[in-house]
Amino acid sequence: MLDTLSEGYLGQSTEQKDDIFKGVSFELGLHTGDPGVFDLIELIKARAQRREATSRIGITARFTFPDGRVRKGVIGDAFFGAIPVEIGARDEFVKFTLKGEASDIRFI
Repeated sequence: MLDTLSEGYLGQSTEQKDDIFKGVSFELGLHTGDPGVFDLIELIKARAQRREATSRIGITARFTFPDGRVRKGVIGDAFFGAIPVEIGARDEFVKFTLKGEASDIRFI
């Protein structure tokens, strides 16, 4: 997330520009057949209720490109919003959407 600032000063013919990095936002869609995902939701909820104040939740994503190159994105401490759970028909996986924000992401 970035913001652009504009400031005009007396005697200058144009405004001066600057940009500010305000962290990252993410959205992950998950299909699961493993009930362990509920443990993650419980951890997120407990931290939000300040019952697990020391919990840090990190996210690592692996990006594989058609030419074989691989990069990883690492978010060290993620914070989450609402977690909608979608339960479809009998022949569908349970679907979760995790939306959140973090202070930074590194690409290695």
